[in-house]
Amino acid sequence: MKLLNISPAFPPVLRRYALILAAMVVASWVYTIAMTRLLHLPHPFGWVWQGGSNQWCDFKFFHDRSLHFRTDLYWLPTYYPMTYPAVVAVIFALLYKLPHPLKLYLAFLILVFISYAVWIARGLAKRGIPRDQALGFGLVVVFTSWPILYQWDTANIEALVGTILFLGVLAVLSGRSWTGASLLALAGAMKIFPAVMFALLISKRRYKECAFGIALMAVINYASLVILGPSIGFAQAQIKDGFRFLEERYIIVHKGWQLAFSHALYMPVKYIVIAADRALYFGGQHAPDPHEMAVARTTLSIYLVVMVVLGTFLYFWRIRKLPMLNQVIALAVCGVTFTPFSSDYVLNHTLLPLGLLCFYATEAWREKRFVPGLETSFACLCIILGFTTFFTTYYPLGNLFRCAGLCFLLITVMRFPFYWSPLDSIDQTGQDFAPAKEG
Repeated sequence: MKLLNISPAFPPVLRRYALILAAMVVASWVYTIAMTRLLHLPHPFGWVWQGGSNQWCDFKFFHDRSLHFRTDLYWLPTYYPMTYPAVVAVIFALLYKLPHPLKLYLAFLILVFISYAVWIARGLAKRGIPRDQALGFGLVVVFTSWPILYQWDTANIEALVGTILFLGVLAVLSGRSWTGASLLALAGAMKIFPAVMFALLISKRRYKECAFGIALMAVINYASLVILGPSIGFAQAQIKDGFRFLEERYIIVHKGWQLAFSHALYMPVKYIVIAADRALYFGGQHAPDPHEMAVARTTLSIYLVVMVVLGTFLYFWRIRKLPMLNQVIALAVCGVTFTPFSSDYVLNHTLLPLGLLCFYATEAWREKRFVPGLETSFACLCIILGFTTFFTTYYPLGNLFRCAGLCFLLITVMRFPFYWSPLDSIDQTGQDFAPAKEG
């Protein structure tokens, strides 16, 4: 098959990644079809392979509310709660002003996916990979990525957030700090966790740009509340109600099916704490639901504080001293893992680190350099981005494996530096790990 040509002109680590991801797609498809069509058993995410009425649901949820933008009917409690910050509510309202908004957004998704494949292909071709193989690899990466398929299946607004963040990080890495700060501000206003990438500006000692970006993020949020109306306080209260709905429905709930919805570190922490509570106080039996919800809520409050402290400590202790490629990967992992809830489309934020890692690996292969930690990083990305429905038996366990893969990737990139001159020479980052100059 030409797209998966095993020519010696292609880096072995990338070839293995593509083949493993393709094999995982086939295994997932066979397993899911066998479970649902032959054995007639319920199977989490089986609809991704079979279609269904839930397709594109995350976009459709806000249809009715958005049609009544800036009217007295907009905040009616009968509509699906607004579970995003104010700027996203404004964006949904603007999208629904357009003809055929869903079709337009799906067209945007196709454009984004194709653009990513072309970006991968151009980056590899620039580094000496034959163009047909480079394009084949880019297409394989797109069509074997579970988060990309899940993004398409749900039509979640995350793709817009991810695209803005992708461009913002690239701008920061290329030295266009003011542009990057502006894009990071918009992405951070849409969803708070992308703001972790402001740390890249701190590492580059671009303090003015960082302060500007944070201030702009606040201004965007404030302006969006003004636009939503009827007053800032009322709009903010409604947004908070949406966040409480998200917390009750998806974060602190502890039913078995909930394991399928998040790869955030909070998920295993929550179940471990609840299991310990049952063992200590209820003889290993289920406690009353109100009690276990209270335990989960208390755990969440502690978890949020601990993650902020842990993330801050890791950044100032280790991450900021690393080469820029390590920082991008580490911060992306922290952003999608340390948050209390992170659905599978959020994993698309690791596609930029994947692409950069592919370019770095190709250059290292061309120069015949062995880079410790590189193979392990790609192995982790196979678990993070691959199809894993075959990990489901009675419980959907795929996201627990993804969480483990994310944590192991974070440990790997914090341990093994990937110094890369195209990124690190711009602002002299990661100089402690730069190769010694000859002579």
